[in-house]
Amino acid sequence: MFKKLNQKIIDHYLESVPQNDLQQLLSSILKDKVENSDLTEDYKKIADFYQKSRKRAGAEKEKFLERLDSENLKLDEISSLELAEAFFPEHKLNYSQKTIENLREQRKLKINKLNDNQIEDPFAEILFASNILLTMPADFNKVNPTLREKLNESEKQQYFYDHPIPLDIDDQKNEIIYGLKHLNQAVKAETDQRLDLLLSISVTHPSINKIAREYIESKLENIELEHLNIYLFTENESEKLLEEFILPFISDGIKASDLKSTVGAAGSYGRHYSFLKAVALWWQKYINSDLKATFKIDLDQVFDQQKLKEETGHYAFENFKSPLWGARAVDSQGRRVELGMIAGQLVNDSDIEKSIYELDIKRPKAELKYDQYIFFKAKPQYISTAAEMGYRADSKIDTILRYHVTGGTNGILIKALKKYKPFCPTFIGRAEDQAYLLSVLFEEHDSSYLRYYHQDGLIMRHDKKSFIGTEIKNSKISKLIGDYERIIIFSHYVRNILNDYQRLREELFPFTAAFISQIPVLLIYYRSILKAYQLAESDENQALDFLTELTERLEDIYNKVDQNYYQQRFLLEKKVWNEYYQILDDEKVEDQKLLDGFTTRIKIK
Repeated sequence: MFKKLNQKIIDHYLESVPQNDLQQLLSSILKDKVENSDLTEDYKKIADFYQKSRKRAGAEKEKFLERLDSENLKLDEISSLELAEAFFPEHKLNYSQKTIENLREQRKLKINKLNDNQIEDPFAEILFASNILLTMPADFNKVNPTLREKLNESEKQQYFYDHPIPLDIDDQKNEIIYGLKHLNQAVKAETDQRLDLLLSISVTHPSINKIAREYIESKLENIELEHLNIYLFTENESEKLLEEFILPFISDGIKASDLKSTVGAAGSYGRHYSFLKAVALWWQKYINSDLKATFKIDLDQVFDQQKLKEETGHYAFENFKSPLWGARAVDSQGRRVELGMIAGQLVNDSDIEKSIYELDIKRPKAELKYDQYIFFKAKPQYISTAAEMGYRADSKIDTILRYHVTGGTNGILIKALKKYKPFCPTFIGRAEDQAYLLSVLFEEHDSSYLRYYHQDGLIMRHDKKSFIGTEIKNSKISKLIGDYERIIIFSHYVRNILNDYQRLREELFPFTAAFISQIPVLLIYYRSILKAYQLAESDENQALDFLTELTERLEDIYNKVDQNYYQQRFLLEKKVWNEYYQILDDEKVEDQKLLDGFTTRIKIK
C-alpha cells in the first residue's frame, strides 16, 4: 500500500490528498494500535494538523499552479522530474565542474587593502568559544544522586539540538572531555601559552540548568588542561553579566526582561550563537584589552595538527595571522566589502587519511526517493561545499566570499562586531551560522558590507562517525524536523521580516537559498507525508514519533507566524543588540571588586 500511495503523490503532487487517504496513511502507521486509547489522541492531533496544513497551503498552491501555467506546464502532462524542479529549483543544477566554477566566480573578490592590524598572537588576541548542549539521561540511575534529585524527570523538552550530550553518557564518549583534551593538545603542538576558552551551556530541559555547572566541573576536575583557561556561562552567569555590566546603563526604551530574553547562553541555537560572538566585546573591555577577535569551534571537531602540518605546511593557529582577516575588497557585483569574518572547513574523520582537504559533504546518488522529489538539500549542499570550501588559494592573499559556513570553525573581529552589530534571532533553531550574517547582509557601514572570507587551510577534523555516531542516530528525527522548521522560518524571515526575498535568495544561492521558498507550507505538507511513508516502511513507531513531534513543533511555528511573533521579536532584538553594543562602547564599570568577583565565578579551571 505504501508504494502505491507514494507513487500516487509523486505523480500528482498538487491533487489534494483526500481525507480518507490521509486517514489511511496515519492508520497504517499506527496499524493495529489505532484502537489503543493512548494513541487515539496522537492520531487525532496529527490528522488535525494535516487538515490545517492543507488549508494553510491553499493560497500557496494557487500561486504555484499559476506559475506552472505561466510557464506553459500542464499538470496532467508534466513529468515527475519537471514537477520536482518546480517545487525545488535546485534540482536543475548539475554536478559539473562548470557549475562549481560559476559559483566561485560569483564569490570572487578583488582585495583592495589588507589588514594592517592583523592578528599576531592568536593565543593572546583571540577569545575561543564553544557551546555545550546537555540533555536528559537515558538512565537516570547512572547520574550522580546529588545531581539527579535536582532533575525533573517528567518535564517537557523545550529545545531541540542535533546531538546533545546525555547526562549519563560514559566519559570516553563525552564530547566535553573529548573536545577539550584535543584542543589542549593542539595548543601544545604550537606554543607553551594558554588560550582563553569560553563555554556557553544550553539545555533541552529547564531543570538541567540547576546542575549544568556542577556536572561540567565534575567531568573536568581530574583532567589536565594546562593550556586552556576555561570560563563557563550557564544562563545564570549570562544573566549576572547583564545585571552587573549592562542593565545599570540601559535606556528607558528597553525593559530588563527584553534584554534578558534576547541575550544569554540558553535556548535555541540562535540565542547562544549570538551570545558567544557578542560577549567578546565585553571580554575586550573588562578582561583582555589586547583582544581582537573571537573564534568558535565545536567540541566534536579537532585540529589534527600533524596532518595540517604535513599537507598545508603550517599548524592550525597560524591561519589566524592572515592579513585577509579584516581586509577590504570588492565583490563580483562591484560592491565594497569588509572581510571581518573568517570561515574554515571540515574533513570527516573517516576521510582524513585520504587528505586534509577531502570534502566533508559527498556528491549524492542521482536516484531520488520519496520526499527528495519535493526537497533535496544534498545537491546544493554538495555543490556549495565543493565551490566554497573546496577552493584552493593561489597565494596568501587570494580568497573568495563564503556564505555556506558551519556552526564551528568561524570567527569575527571585534572591530566588525562593534561596527555592524550582527546577530542571529533567538527564534532560529537551525543554521544559526548562516542566519547570523543575514541580519546585516545588505546593511552598509562606511559604504561597505560585512562578509565572511574563506581561509584556505583552516581545517578541523569532524569526528562525527567514530565519536558521536550514536548521538547523531538518536537525534535523527529531531534533526529532520529541524530542517522543516528551517524552511518555514528562513522563508518567513527573508520574505516578511527582511522584505528582500529575490535579492537575498539570489545572493545566497544555492545552499542557504534552498531553504528560502515562496511555497514553504506546501513544500512541507507534501515532503512530510512522503517522509512518513518512507519511515513507516521500515519502522512504524519511528514514523509515528516523526509525525507526533512534527505536529507539535510546526503547529507552534505556524501559530507564531500567524500572530506576527517573529517580526516583533526581530525588531525588538535588533534594538536590544544595538543597545548592548552602544553601552559597551560608552560605559565602563569602575568597581574592580565587582569584576574580580564575576571573573572568579565564571572560571572553572
